Amino acid sequence: MKISNILTLSSKNVIRQKKTRYSILFFCISTLLIIFVFSFRTTMVEYLETGIKRDINYRTIFVSYDYDNEQESDVIKELEKIEHIVSVFSDNSYYTVLNITKIGTNNVTGDFFLKGGIKETIPSIIIGQLPTKDNEIVCPVNFYPNSDTEMLSKVNSDDIIHLNKKIDSLFQTNYFVLNGMENLSGIDVNKELKLVGLYQNSGTYIDENVCYTTHNTVYNITKDSCKNLDLSEQYGSIIIQIDNTKNLESVTNAISEKGYMASLAFQVNTTFFDLISLASIIITFVALLLVGIIIFSIHRKSLNEKSYEIALYRTLGYNKKDIENIILCESLITGGISIILSIIITLIFIGTIILIRIFKPFIFSKMVIFINLFSIIISIVIMLIASIINNLLYQQTITKASIIGDLKC
Repeated sequence: MKISNILTLSSKNVIRQKKTRYSILFFCISTLLIIFVFSFRTTMVEYLETGIKRDINYRTIFVSYDYDNEQESDVIKELEKIEHIVSVFSDNSYYTVLNITKIGTNNVTGDFFLKGGIKETIPSIIIGQLPTKDNEIVCPVNFYPNSDTEMLSKVNSDDIIHLNKKIDSLFQTNYFVLNGMENLSGIDVNKELKLVGLYQNSGTYIDENVCYTTHNTVYNITKDSCKNLDLSEQYGSIIIQIDNTKNLESVTNAISEKGYMASLAFQVNTTFFDLISLASIIITFVALLLVGIIIFSIHRKSLNEKSYEIALYRTLGYNKKDIENIILCESLITGGISIILSIIITLIFIGTIILIRIFKPFIFSKMVIFINLFSIIISIVIMLIASIINNLLYQQTITKASIIGDLKC
């Protein structure tokens, strides 16, 4: 029997038989479940790798010391000896908040974080260069001046300032200098900053309101802001930043051994992600087991229903091989339709997310979803195995099919 005839007959059977619709629905749901579980796990892992582990805030440690008996400069020298530390500086050089009024000739209203940094702690520059002189800054490609991070959840994409063509532009900013602590009055002091580089925005955390400069620039602004205040009784911390979140524990222990107190700027509990990963593996295994059991049950239940059809094929002169090929082809078509439907539904879901990211508040641009292609391959393999098992289950029925006996039904 020709392959084309087998395909035609199998296709007609799939369309004609009502039970194949339930098989397609089941296969489709099973495939979607596998894709969802694998993709969810991949998304969590990628979020951990590209988001948390690369965010300098999660590699930042505050260090306290004996302010009465130790000098800050001596403590900094001692901390610099610890392995895996890339930067040590006073908290006066950490960050400040500036108000911005102009970028080049364009009027802008808002405020932003200005952080001190070095090559190892500033995001990779994609346009321009790192700040090497005081009052030079690097900012994200997509910039939105608002230090209230919550407000970014309500910002639309059209509100974002694109700085691609703003290299060498001057930022007209100002900061507040207090006259005293009594009535918190003061004056605004203008500060001109030059944009020398751009870094790519993170896809997982908000950095649209963060620019970087030299530690000395931040230090000068901080000192000037507080020059009229009596801070003799106030002590700050020393900030250290390390090379990798994996080394947080060893560095923290080394700091404690030197007699200093360490506290993390931001803590990340990777146990949650490990549990998600383990749960995903368990759910996948259970899903595959259920798929196997239900497939076996469906085919066992349909053996009796298929007996009449097999007997009819034998009556019409089809040999055993032809019948096996027809049944195998039916299974492949059913599984193939299910996988195609699953992929279409997945693509519709991805398309919906993309549309949300384009037309809804900018915060949705941080929604990162990774579709695990391996899950689709697994689904195809399961479909092929199910088709082969289906064929094997029917072989005995095909061999024993009695034209007279079965047609009496």
